[in-house]
Amino acid sequence: MGALGGRRVLAAAIRLAALLGSALPIDAHAATTTIHAAFDGRQPEMPARLLRDGSPTTCEMEAFPGVMLGPSFWQSFAFCNSGAETCFTATFDEGTCEDDVHIMAYLDRFDPNDVAMNYRGDVGASDSLPFSFVVPAGARFLIVAQTNFGMAECAFGFTVDAMPCAVHAPLLSSFALAVLACVLGLVGFSAVRRAPRRVAVLALSAVLVAAAVPAAAPIAAEPTPGAARLCALDCSVAYKTCAKEQCDSGAWDKDPACLMECHRGYEACVQACPQQ
Repeated sequence: MGALGGRRVLAAAIRLAALLGSALPIDAHAATTTIHAAFDGRQPEMPARLLRDGSPTTCEMEAFPGVMLGPSFWQSFAFCNSGAETCFTATFDEGTCEDDVHIMAYLDRFDPNDVAMNYRGDVGASDSLPFSFVVPAGARFLIVAQTNFGMAECAFGFTVDAMPCAVHAPLLSSFALAVLACVLGLVGFSAVRRAPRRVAVLALSAVLVAAAVPAAAPIAAEPTPGAARLCALDCSVAYKTCAKEQCDSGAWDKDPACLMECHRGYEACVQACPQQ
């Protein structure tokens, strides 16, 4: 096989693998993504948070639970449904946050000034629980994490049976990858046998195969940097203590009116903190 012939076979192999990859796409619902994240005081703030009704949503579309007024901090993570309309499930891992953090699902985008817009579901109670929600065919959705008692400094996570929207490499099917690897391997082996100087062909084959594997890059949140304040964290601890002891509210908002009183105390505490 001459150099020109080897290049033609290589080009044909790449075209074949790409064709197979498009014919046999990866099912977005067949994979599971696990996210590990944290709040550290640098996330953006919103004027109200989701009211936690204690009931995780299911595949049946449920009514929006309402809002709790008062600042909350948030971050979001994007996923895509590349198939038909699907009911996805996300499982919250409270980590070190305990009931300081709550997660919910939104369709297409999240507006921190209108937490009702595009709402699809939430975990109900801020415990390590699953919840489900329906996403239309081909749609993008977000898992949004909010703080429940003002500023938080803790780690949490969640698992969702979907793939992130952003991929950093061509997304080929497993079968296409196998065909590509075999054909490129044969081309490289033949080239090495006929001319030692063509070891470069084998190296190029390995690079192409590696590039075809979806990159396992971490998913970044979308934070707006802000200073973490020790005083505000102390105010949050006091807010949570008030919610638990006076309102019997920890994992979910059992007494919203009582919580508003606790929140007013939190706001007064934060306003008294030294300016940075």
